[in-house]
Amino acid sequence: QAAPPLSAPMADPAPASAWTPGREVDYEAEDMNKYLPASAQVEQAAPTWQSRPTNYYEPPSRAWQCVSKLQSGFMIGGALGGAFGFLYGTFAAIKYKHVLYLPIAVLQAGGGFGF
Repeated sequence: QAAPPLSAPMADPAPASAWTPGREVDYEAEDMNKYLPASAQVEQAAPTWQSRPTNYYEPPSRAWQCVSKLQSGFMIGGALGGAFGFLYGTFAAIKYKHVLYLPIAVLQAGGGFGF
């Protein structure tokens, strides 16, 4: 079988919509709305705030955000320390045969990790 002549034009096996290296795609011309759900393709009214008489959202201040982050850090640290203290306190209560090691270890570790 003979090879096709070199001067014969090559047929493009890929359809026009398929991406191939070296082919530029015009994304501005394509309608991207077809990828959105039907509810997002209609014009929607802006949300209204009913809680205040003003028409804008005011985010919490930096101070309240800082207090909130400190509070969550204390709570997570206290919970982690309490769990660690429970494990150690259980070990100590069994080893030394004294049940008061358990709550003392929970409170000390929880306070230490939380603060």
